[in-house]
Amino acid sequence: MAKKKKKMEFETMQVKLPHVKGLSIVLPVIYILWVAVMYYLLLPALNIHSRGLWLFVLGVILFPLG
Repeated sequence: MAKKKKKMEFETMQVKLPHVKGLSIVLPVIYILWVAVMYYLLLPALNIHSRGLWLFVLGVILFPLG
C-alpha cells in the first residue's frame, strides 16, 4: 500500500501596523534631515575613489534599514 502524503498547508501571518496619522510625512523629513547632517559632517568628495563618499553612502543607506 502506498502511503498518502499529507499536504502541508501554511497559513500566512499578516501583521497589521497601527495607522499613525502623519507618519508618512514625518519619516521622510527625518530621513532628509539625516542625509543633510551626514553630508555636512562628512563633507564627502564627490569622487567614487573617496572613502568619505562611501561612508556617506553607507550611512544614508543603512539608516533607514535600522
